[in-house]
Amino acid sequence: MRILHLIYSEAISGAEKYLKHLLPGLREHGIVCDLIVVSPPKTAAPFVAYCADLNELGVKTTLIIAGKRSITGTARKVNRYLKENDCNILHAHLLISDLIATVLKYVFNPGVYLLSTKHGYREKFLQQYEPGKRYRPFDYYYFITRFILSRIDRNVAVSKGIADLYVSLGLAKTAYPVIHHGIKIEEFNKEEYKAKCRLAEPQLIIVGRIELFKGHHFLIEALPVVAAAFPGVKLLVLGEGSEKNNCIKKVNDLGLQDQVEFLGFRIIRTHTSVIQM
Repeated sequence: MRILHLIYSEAISGAEKYLKHLLPGLREHGIVCDLIVVSPPKTAAPFVAYCADLNELGVKTTLIIAGKRSITGTARKVNRYLKENDCNILHAHLLISDLIATVLKYVFNPGVYLLSTKHGYREKFLQQYEPGKRYRPFDYYYFITRFILSRIDRNVAVSKGIADLYVSLGLAKTAYPVIHHGIKIEEFNKEEYKAKCRLAEPQLIIVGRIELFKGHHFLIEALPVVAAAFPGVKLLVLGEGSEKNNCIKKVNDLGLQDQVEFLGFRIIRTHTSVIQM
């Protein structure tokens, strides 16, 4: 089985880093995956090194420099790659990739099986989305997404939150199956890092972008209850985001300044791995 992964991107962020961890690992288990990265001319430069790194790791990776206005032409090129390399599954990541894959299937190659991983939704919307509420953001992004979803053979989400979001938006009747992100971390000396990472006993750690959607505020609001049972507890917040100032204000309002520490974006190095948080 040979799978072609497709991602349209203008920056190396979570989904791109995830693929860099995932695809070499799948190859070790006998699942051959190729990757096509599509990026506009103005943002393509970092992807030259990104693609070179993946090729060195044994993942055949191709960079196509093309913008959003070249959807049909890009779909034609991706379809040609599918046929020339005998790939029978196309796995798309992020919205524009889904659109390219959908055009490819319905214009050039009706027989291809389309799989899509949902890494998120429109960033501007996620910054004000509250889990549990129902929304109908009737904008172009919503209608393009709805058009695409009905034409993909299988959709999966990277988290329960993302799966629930698509139900809340009315884009899915039931939650998509969830396959969490996984990364490969080489063995390292835990005691060596304990002094750097252990700031309290006990401690709680939350890692991720500080956005309303991620629910940091719920954890902060619950912390006084936790602290009543564990007086020495400390919450470490790793990451940045648009809700950071609101979370800091909530910490101050609750008098939790000594029990919450915002550590920002961190790069933790093991002996052979770099983990970005």
